[in-house]
Amino acid sequence: MVVGLGLAPAGQLTVEAAAWLDRADAVYSLLGDSSPAGWLSARRPSAISLAGLPLDRATTQLQTALAAGQQVCLVTTGHPLLPGAAALALAGQVRQAGHQVWFTPAVSAEDCAYADLGLDPGRRGCQSFTATHWLLYRPRCDPASPLILWQLDQIGACAVADGLALLAEQLGRRYPPDHPATFYEPGPGRLTHTTLPQLSSANVSPTTLLYVPPLPPPTPAGGSPKETV
Repeated sequence: MVVGLGLAPAGQLTVEAAAWLDRADAVYSLLGDSSPAGWLSARRPSAISLAGLPLDRATTQLQTALAAGQQVCLVTTGHPLLPGAAALALAGQVRQAGHQVWFTPAVSAEDCAYADLGLDPGRRGCQSFTATHWLLYRPRCDPASPLILWQLDQIGACAVADGLALLAEQLGRRYPPDHPATFYEPGPGRLTHTTLPQLSSANVSPTTLLYVPPLPPPTPAGGSPKETV
């Protein structure tokens, strides 16, 4: 079982995730040095960290426990699939070895952003990408829909400031000069308002998201009045 702790496990851990965490014979984590790691150590002192290990070594540890008949719980911060490259890679290796894997839903940084930004994704939609994917593949985006970009601290192989400068340049081709943007850290009051040309001067962490608000929508088919932004 792969479970996410949410961004603040003391308040966001689901009942389902807690049950899997408490009943597992062996607990492994991908939390690294994050604050939820301390919470996990208090709840399951025997939890083993796999953060930073090569994929083959981490997989071997999981498969050894599973082969011994143990029920294994792999723990991540936030939602295990948002973004979940490490958890997905480990799950894929374990499945190839013939074991079953389940993921439990959890509160993600994007869920927190919806609440703290007052953003309703059902109104204008919402586009969400890692910053690297957005830059490399230039997906066709609708500027009239909100845009959220992840993993600002690891844009390609660039230094952080260079990656943010490249991001600002490309966003500037789709939005007006001085278009507003917001850096978001999960948690109330963790909003830093800026503009696209100022992105490269920001300090970002692994949990920072970039929110780019939408442009006014075009006139709908039939010529009815524009939506109020």
